[in-house]
Amino acid sequence: MAKDLFCDECGELIQGDVYYIGKTKPALVLHNPIFCSDECVLDYLQVDSFPVEDFDE
Repeated sequence: MAKDLFCDECGELIQGDVYYIGKTKPALVLHNPIFCSDECVLDYLQVDSFPVEDFDE
């Protein structure tokens, strides 16, 4: 039986798919955390989105 895995963002027990960041620079810096959803990945990385017309660099 596999060990219990917990999301590094929300702390919930992962019961479905495990989301992780592949072998990229952010993954190496973050020590390969795991997540329960794509939303938790985006929250962990503090990724925001705006409509293109509202985005001002």
